[in-house]
Amino acid sequence: MRKILYFLNLIIIIVTITFTFITNIAYGSNTYNHNSVINDISGINTVKDVYNNSIITSKATSTKNTQSGYTILIEDDQDLLKDSDYAELTSIMTSLSKYGNVYFKSTKLHTKNVSRSAHDFYYGKFGSDSGCLFLIDMGNREIYIHVDGEFRKTVTDKKCLTITDNVYRYASNREYGTCATRAFKQMNVLFEGQHIPEPMKYITSALVSIVIGFLITFIYIFRRSRIKVAPAKEVLNKSIIHFNVSNFVAEKTGERKVYNPPASSYSGSSFGGHGSGGGGHSSGHSSHGSHSSGGGGGHSF
Repeated sequence: MRKILYFLNLIIIIVTITFTFITNIAYGSNTYNHNSVINDISGINTVKDVYNNSIITSKATSTKNTQSGYTILIEDDQDLLKDSDYAELTSIMTSLSKYGNVYFKSTKLHTKNVSRSAHDFYYGKFGSDSGCLFLIDMGNREIYIHVDGEFRKTVTDKKCLTITDNVYRYASNREYGTCATRAFKQMNVLFEGQHIPEPMKYITSALVSIVIGFLITFIYIFRRSRIKVAPAKEVLNKSIIHFNVSNFVAEKTGERKVYNPPASSYSGSSFGGHGSGGGGHSSGHSSHGSHSSGGGGGHSF
C-alpha cells in the first residue's frame, strides 16, 4: 500500500512540474515576443513621425506624443544608456504613450525608500495622470516601476513585480537600456490583452503542490502505521481472572458503636432582595484623511 502511495505522489509531482514548464514556455513563445512588439504598432511608423521630425539622441528628453497628448520623458542622470539603446527604447515608449505618460529615469538615491522616491519623481512631473515610470536607482541598486491613474488598472502592482522579476537580470549585467526596453515592452503586451511570462508564479505553485503532496502522504501513512492502544476497560473485559481461596479463617479484630437519632422535620422560609443597576452608553467618531496615488513594484539587482 505504501509503495502505491509513493508512486501516486511521484506522478502528481511530475505532472505538476511538467504542466508548469509547458505553460511557461507557451506564454513565453506564443504571447510574448520581444522582437515583434514594435512591428505591431499601429498608427506609428517611425519615432521621427511622433517627435515632429526630430530624432532624440540626448540624455534628457521630453516630447509629447501628438496622437495621444501624453509625454515621453527620458532622464538618464547616471548616463546608463548607450547611444544604441535610444532607438528601440524611444520606439516602445512611444507605443506605450498611447495609454499614458511614459517616463524613464536613472538616478542615485540617498534614501532606502525607493518606492516613495519613484512616486515623488512621477508626481512632480505628471501628478496623478495616467502613466508609468521605470526607475533605475544606482544607490540602492534597484529597479522600480511606478504606475498611476488609468494606467494602473492594466499594469497592476502585481504585474509591476512580475515585470521587474523578469528583467532585473539585464540590470545585473549592466544592460540598462535592454532592461528598460524589455520592461516597457511587457507593459505594452498587457495593454494588447496578452500575457507576460510569470515564472515565479509557476515555480511557487509547483513547490506548493509538492509540499502539499508530501504532507498528505505523510499524514496518511502516519495515521495508518501508528500502533493503537486499547482502553483499560476493554482490556479488563477481555481478561480472564481466576482467584483460588483456601484455608479461609474469620477473626474478630474489634467493635464500635454508631448513634442513630430519631427522624425529625424542619420547615422555614427565606427572603430575597432584588437590586438593579444602571449603565451608560458612549459613542465616538474618528476620521483620518490622507491622499496617495499610484503604486508599483521593484526588484534589486
